[in-house]
Amino acid sequence: MIEQKLTVRFDTEHSKTIYEGRSYLKKNLQDRILIADDEICIIFARGKRKDGNLLDESNSLIRYQLQKALCFYLITQGTLPKVRSVEFDNGKKTIQLDHSRYTKSWEDCDISILMSPEKASVIFTDYKRAKDLYISITYLIKAQLCKFSNDSFRNAWTAVNSVYRVHKETEDEKEWSQINKLRNIINTTRLSAEDDSVLFDETFWSKLEWYTFTNRTGYGVNNMLDGKRYADPLLIRMFLKEYDRQSKVTSSDSEEQRQRKNNLKEEVENARKRNRRKLEEGKPVIKERVEFLVCDYCYMLRNRNYHAAKAYPVFVISEEAETGIERTLSSIMLKTVRDILESELH
Repeated sequence: MIEQKLTVRFDTEHSKTIYEGRSYLKKNLQDRILIADDEICIIFARGKRKDGNLLDESNSLIRYQLQKALCFYLITQGTLPKVRSVEFDNGKKTIQLDHSRYTKSWEDCDISILMSPEKASVIFTDYKRAKDLYISITYLIKAQLCKFSNDSFRNAWTAVNSVYRVHKETEDEKEWSQINKLRNIINTTRLSAEDDSVLFDETFWSKLEWYTFTNRTGYGVNNMLDGKRYADPLLIRMFLKEYDRQSKVTSSDSEEQRQRKNNLKEEVENARKRNRRKLEEGKPVIKERVEFLVCDYCYMLRNRNYHAAKAYPVFVISEEAETGIERTLSSIMLKTVRDILESELH
């Protein structure tokens, strides 16, 4: 076996070691990795001597190790410094690689939702869920790097998906069953998203697409406001406000529409009576708000995107009006995913 080394050097004055140890590819295949502020070094032994094209090889394991190391660096440090050089020592000669060919996508990499090095380093181990964790981290990162809020939302939801799918018990288990498991995880995990001021901002909640949500999910008043489903007074108020609006009779309504709205109005009044004590005396249930946004509202938006039920926002004209809610939801999803991952790696 020939020991060889790939080194990426960053343009920074700091040199603190972030991770040093093994990085498993399989149970019986591992390399050594050093990740410091100023460099990433991968030391590996192979039967054949590599050349300067090692990063261009199809299904390159060294490229995979480097990608994993870069993700670890970014998710723990929040930024990637400018690359100074990429050097490869194949045990016979040292080759300076043209790093500009490889590092284009590394530029302007800055994120704010991070993981601790101790928890994130599990991706290098032979832990049975190390690969699942790495996949989750890649989407945690990608969602924060996306230019468009819709792309960010899609990747944030994929990060959520990567969390609940590992709890899938059978191949034919329905996705909704997996999401219900996610609800249980959310309710037993301390979430930093619970401290997000937007969860207390009624203006934010009023901007959500309540009409779309109540119609696309197919849940009626008696289901959503049965007196048991929600304990949080803000959520109950939002639903009542939307159902009040939908039950309002107008002069242009047909007789059939009037009858349907009058029936809805009666259901709404009964729901208001069932939930009166919660509305008058109930305290905020913040975890319930996070659960609703992640497991219900974002799931509805994800389905709408997936089935192309809404045009893609190619040209954003009003940043706040068109992307503000999506970016807030993405942030809440990503914080939730990060906290769940770290709590499961105690």
